[in-house]
Amino acid sequence: MAKITKTLSLTSVAGGTNGVLSDALSISATKDVTIDGDVSQRIYTVSNDGTGGNATTVAPIAGRSIVYLKNKSTSEITISIYTDTGADNTVAAAELFIELKQNEFAIMPAALDFSLMAVGASAGGLLEVALFTEA
Repeated sequence: MAKITKTLSLTSVAGGTNGVLSDALSISATKDVTIDGDVSQRIYTVSNDGTGGNATTVAPIAGRSIVYLKNKSTSEITISIYTDTGADNTVAAAELFIELKQNEFAIMPAALDFSLMAVGASAGGLLEVALFTEA
């Protein structure tokens, strides 16, 4: 059994005269999560053709998990992540979940009762994926 500590910190300096950014901002949140299910990590070369079942399945149905995604492409390639809610191994515009530009990442809790699929804007996209599954 392992434990992951998720920490998010947002800070900014005061600027502007109105709105949320007119004051200095400092927000921090921490959450411990016990991982007693599967842990997996892989770097995928994603397809740049999401039609006809060609999208790359990067996170299969896994139950309650912490999902880590990072675009590790060596060039300016945006990777789109879709939810395969139809369980048909294809992607649809309505299933677009998140887009990651080069070196962007996302860490999120998810109750995966569907697969996540990835499509690159062009060939050669690399997506690092880690799944930490709670039992």
